[in-house]
Amino acid sequence: MRFIIFLVIMLVATSSKVYGQTLKQQPITIGLEVSFASEILKENREVMIYTPNDYDPKKQYQVLYLLDAEFFFIQTVGTVESLVSTGKIPATIIVGLKTTVRTRDYLPSINGEPKSSRQRWIKEKFPQFGKTTEFTNFLTQELFPFIESRYSLKPNRTLVGYSNGGIYGLHTFLSKPDVFTNYLLISPPGWWGEEELDLQFQALSNSGHDLSRNLYLSIAGEGGDFYTNGMRVASNLKALRSTDVKWQFSLKESETHQTTFYPSLYEGLTKLFDDFYFELNEESGKYAQISDIEDYYLKLSKRYEFAVLAPESIYKALADAQTSHKRLDAALVTLTAFVTRYPDSSYAHASLGHGYLEIKSYNKALESFNHALQLAKTQQVDDPTVYDYFESMIAQAKSKIVQ
Repeated sequence: MRFIIFLVIMLVATSSKVYGQTLKQQPITIGLEVSFASEILKENREVMIYTPNDYDPKKQYQVLYLLDAEFFFIQTVGTVESLVSTGKIPATIIVGLKTTVRTRDYLPSINGEPKSSRQRWIKEKFPQFGKTTEFTNFLTQELFPFIESRYSLKPNRTLVGYSNGGIYGLHTFLSKPDVFTNYLLISPPGWWGEEELDLQFQALSNSGHDLSRNLYLSIAGEGGDFYTNGMRVASNLKALRSTDVKWQFSLKESETHQTTFYPSLYEGLTKLFDDFYFELNEESGKYAQISDIEDYYLKLSKRYEFAVLAPESIYKALADAQTSHKRLDAALVTLTAFVTRYPDSSYAHASLGHGYLEIKSYNKALESFNHALQLAKTQQVDDPTVYDYFESMIAQAKSKIVQ
């Protein structure tokens, strides 16, 4: 019996040794960190950069600038990847800035004498505060050109600012809104506000700035001046003369100042980019034409000053809805527009093939499925089930022709 136990122990030890010897290890990386020398700030700034795994310099990407990256970079990458993979936001590059002197970079100067006990305390305790102009110049004159010279980006910058970073974001929106397209502001403290906020919103209304901007503001269940000034911002946004600003205010009563970042980030990004995804409903299948959707994206392109294409899924979803309402001619127009807009998409050509099957145009269906298969081969698609699917559809179209 002792011999058997000894033998088992030896086998386990030997197996562990074999597996230990053959184990392959390699680090998991999600980006890179660079040290950026700023002449404007007179210091080095640590910048963390994430690009999608399938980054293609021939394509253009949204860019998200994240403040306080030393705390939130990894979590933000995970959130963005999940939203991109589920089609809720476009493909995105993340640029995270590590913080050096928060009060200097994020808190704006006070006009005149301090207007509250909090402002007096900040002025006494943090005499270096109020250099947001220099920080913005660092972004626009140094960091943005550095990033834009190295990556293929759309002119659609998103800022994520939490706590004091949220104050910086709100101040930038009010003073220089064109620095970013999207502002995601999470629990900005209420020390900077009250009547001063009202005056700054009035000045923004009269400034002539392009206000085709999106803003998401969340406040946790913090009460006090967090809540009152959050509501004040929402009230001023509602009263803006311009209707071009798309804004959302979210009160997260069950969260604290420390826990609100993550749910606000997920919800905020979804809300900021929701206009990129046309929402189809039952009426769309009954009445909509593809021209209605393409007109929508044309207006969106004018708003953002770059071409915003309808996602591939929209064409297929509209065609399916039209088909379910027996609008086969309209569905075929939609699918033809699909392959025109996405000529290199095997999915588009296969979808058109299905449209031809519906109207019993089997020769054209066969042509579309063959085209889809050849595209997949040319693009060296990895998934064998894709080839199986296209080949089965080719066989189905051929069988119909024979009949």
